[in-house]
Amino acid sequence: MGTGKSTVGKLLAQNLSWDFLDLDDVLVEKCQMPIADFFATQGEEAFRTLERMALLEVLQSKRNLVLALGGGTPCYLDNMDYILKHTQSIWITSTALDMVERLKKQPQKRPLLHNIPSEQWLDFIEKKMLDRQKHYQKADFCVQNNASKQDLVTEILQKLKI
Repeated sequence: MGTGKSTVGKLLAQNLSWDFLDLDDVLVEKCQMPIADFFATQGEEAFRTLERMALLEVLQSKRNLVLALGGGTPCYLDNMDYILKHTQSIWITSTALDMVERLKKQPQKRPLLHNIPSEQWLDFIEKKMLDRQKHYQKADFCVQNNASKQDLVTEILQKLKI
């Protein structure tokens, strides 16, 4: 949530001459409404089920693809184990403060933040990061988003040995 996965993912795909796909875009297409609306009308459990189906579909059908996942995707069902078995994963981490600054730009795209006053976002994100860390730590590689986007992509390429 707000670590720069989509931004960095697009640049990484460009550098590799691969396709880029954001799982959130796949989900919007599948549910025919913004994720926040689906979340509000169908609930998180229905969203996570749809998210799981979309993840499996994409990973089973695509090659030479950089796929950006929602921050919660690795944390539900056995998604992270499936990801690790079928592809390489990169955890892009950032400070909670930097994440809040990024999220302020498009809060309507963040259903988990809809009912939380913006002055409480930092605490919420810090707690969410702690909750999710055990899943994220399973990633093949971890990079800190504290450099230029191209430097971050270069670091990822070196770790992937592509």
